[in-house]
Amino acid sequence: MRKILFFILIAISIVELRAQKNDDLTKKSDEIMKEAFKLYYREKAACIGTDLLNESLSKIPESKNLKGYLAYENNGKYSCIFYDNSKTANVLVEYIFDKTFDPAAITVKLQKRVCNKNEVALISIRNEVLKVIQEDSFF
Repeated sequence: MRKILFFILIAISIVELRAQKNDDLTKKSDEIMKEAFKLYYREKAACIGTDLLNESLSKIPESKNLKGYLAYENNGKYSCIFYDNSKTANVLVEYIFDKTFDPAAITVKLQKRVCNKNEVALISIRNEVLKVIQEDSFF
């Protein structure tokens, strides 16, 4: 009887340990998928924003001064900005998308404005990464 009880306790312990490992894996998997979707939506905003910019380049008076673009999330919406090459970077065009990326819901801002703190930080990070890529023989 003791052997049977001991065997049952061991079996229950093993099953419980496997269940805990599966829960941990599920949590990790959910975290990875959440981050993957954030990256996907930012990339989607950049792709659509670039297409829209190409279609409306003639409407942008300072299009010759375009230097780069950024896509980022802000309060549940995704922005794609195109900035100029001035010392204090200015946003020349901004496209704002909701999570549906419905073309009817896209907000387009063609008014030139100074980059906000977040955008300045992202541009700075981008420039540093580009420097590393250009100087490193690995890339």
